Amino acid sequence: MKGPFHRRLDSVLERMNLKRQVYHKGALVGNDVAKILHPSTPLCRHEVAFLAVRCASFGHWFPINFPNTNLLQKFHVLTFHVPEKAISKHTVGMEAEHCSESIHPVVNRLERTYATTQNTCDCLALVVKSQWIQSNSTLTNFRKPEATVKVLR
Repeated sequence: MKGPFHRRLDSVLERMNLKRQVYHKGALVGNDVAKILHPSTPLCRHEVAFLAVRCASFGHWFPINFPNTNLLQKFHVLTFHVPEKAISKHTVGMEAEHCSESIHPVVNRLERTYATTQNTCDCLALVVKSQWIQSNSTLTNFRKPEATVKVLR
């Protein structure tokens, strides 16, 4: 039984010709997300301030009210990086669920790369550093290692 909010949301999605993806638990993905974000305008100062306060408030409230819950990377992104992005870029653009989900294969590959590192903190530091190096556009001299081919004669 759908409530009034759910019915209204379905109505808006239908008018925008957006379809929930069953295989993604009803999420909007790809072109549907682009349709929603395309006409968006930058956040104004009061929206940025309100977002920062809400994220900080949630960041303090959640651990107090759910002390036995493990806080995941998405919690950190929401409470720290979303307001940071809003302040610097006046948008939260790439902080959507599908963007954060797309990093899983990259991190999983890096975790396999550094799996032999004994200390968990050292392993995590190596994963984070490698991911940062690969994704930081300001590193103009970074090149991915080329595969070396040995020719047997």
